[in-house]
Amino acid sequence: MTGVESAKATDEQTVAVTLNAPNPILPVVFSQSSNWGNVISPAGLADPSKLTTETHGAGAYVLDTAQTVDGDHYTFVPNDNYWNPDAIHWEKVVVRVLPDANAALQALKSGQIQVDMNSQGDIVSQARKAGGVDIAEGPGFVQALFLMDRAGELTEALGDVRVRRALNHAVDRKAIAAALGGDFTPTAQIAPVGTDGHDEALDETYAYDPDLARELLAEAGYADGFEIDALSMSLFQTDTLAQAVASQLEEVGVTVRLKSIGADLNQLIADMATKEYAAVFFNAGTNMFTNALQNFASPASPLNPFASKGEEVIGAFEAMAAAPEEEVPAAAVALNRAVVEQAWFVPLVQTPAYAFARGIGSFGDVGNAGALDVLSWTPAS
Repeated sequence: MTGVESAKATDEQTVAVTLNAPNPILPVVFSQSSNWGNVISPAGLADPSKLTTETHGAGAYVLDTAQTVDGDHYTFVPNDNYWNPDAIHWEKVVVRVLPDANAALQALKSGQIQVDMNSQGDIVSQARKAGGVDIAEGPGFVQALFLMDRAGELTEALGDVRVRRALNHAVDRKAIAAALGGDFTPTAQIAPVGTDGHDEALDETYAYDPDLARELLAEAGYADGFEIDALSMSLFQTDTLAQAVASQLEEVGVTVRLKSIGADLNQLIADMATKEYAAVFFNAGTNMFTNALQNFASPASPLNPFASKGEEVIGAFEAMAAAPEEEVPAAAVALNRAVVEQAWFVPLVQTPAYAFARGIGSFGDVGNAGALDVLSWTPAS
């Protein structure tokens, strides 16, 4: 919602939004693709604490609290007041929480669930072999080591671009991708294939070269290495990835002290906010402007707790925000290039976004930010 200064209803069907800074993704922000633009009823606004347990919108379904167990499953039933009852295709929708991707795929294959959205590159081959499984694919995500402390506030070494570049040369992306298996491929940029800003040439920026990494560290005054406190999680094989990276960085003298929070994303965000960790293993995706807002350009982003303000990167971000529509693709590449050259991340591997289904009609494709048009789904019959 960056740049939104005020909003005012000008008639029963129109809201005028005033910006004090450009925000080219506002149409997406206000769409069902992201859910940030959903309209909340007056009753919901009057008591925001109820928004986590009750329905206060105008969608096709409402939460059935009697059939819901927080953290385990959520049950939705048709909204009797929905404006288009013919668009409601299900008597009940149950969303189950299955953090383990393999367990989720087995539940799909055995008929316990009909849609598996906890799907990732290492198990897509299993889904293809299962038979009768529809696979939706879309622009994916990049798994990276986010060097959050880019000014060296907590870990002084990270304030030197030579050190950040050294870390990029110290990792063997091809070996990591091969070890993860499935549809993982190596990458040295945070813009995934299929999104604006992606530039194939940028993947050649940081070749695996431990000797060069050691030279850069020595030039920066860290010939004896240094230590980094970093966060990780169990989702998307991130812990496995983090261990592999830590092992490779150890070879050039950099010790990574890892803390895994398991599958608790709320804990991950809370830990990042403490500013006790200089880096975090996480995912980046979507188009470049959204990527920047969520991951490194906004001081409000939990993934940017140190409020990075590097002139080259933030300047490229502001230029993209103000660019005329026809110049946006080039500006997105320029922003991505600035991030790569300043080494704000150690990008590692990428994989397409997937979702699996059985017995669903009109399943569709994976869209922006991993979104699927769930209201279009129908029983296969």
